[in-house]
Amino acid sequence: MTKQRLRLEPNEEIILKVLNVLGIKDYNDKHKFTKFDLIKQNSVKKMIDLLPELILYYYVCHLIDIFKNLNEKRLITIANHFLFSTEYIIESTHIVKNRKKIIMYNLNKKINILKNLKILKKNDEKITPKSNIFYVDFN
Repeated sequence: MTKQRLRLEPNEEIILKVLNVLGIKDYNDKHKFTKFDLIKQNSVKKMIDLLPELILYYYVCHLIDIFKNLNEKRLITIANHFLFSTEYIIESTHIVKNRKKIIMYNLNKKINILKNLKILKKNDEKITPKSNIFYVDFN
């Protein structure tokens, strides 16, 4: 899906600029952030300033959909569009704090996410075409 949105392969320079808007310095930066952190950093304004460079990479038909109502959630989507060709992705983790659901984001390698994903069979039964029920555990 993401590859269909971008008409040009993004270079590392533009990818790092997009990550800097989110407060990520480089690929080794492991700090977690929330949408509230993006609001404090004025990330939407920073992305708007970067817009003339970004529109070169997107197909014209997708520009309005992506940049029409630019908000913090769309910033993460844009970053994932540019990270598609790399081995990284912005991962989300849901936590509950003071009875409020908060989504924490961080940059992670795609392979690390797959290692953390454990597919468990119910009661160690043999999987047959009729019993392909899987339980996914992210711990």
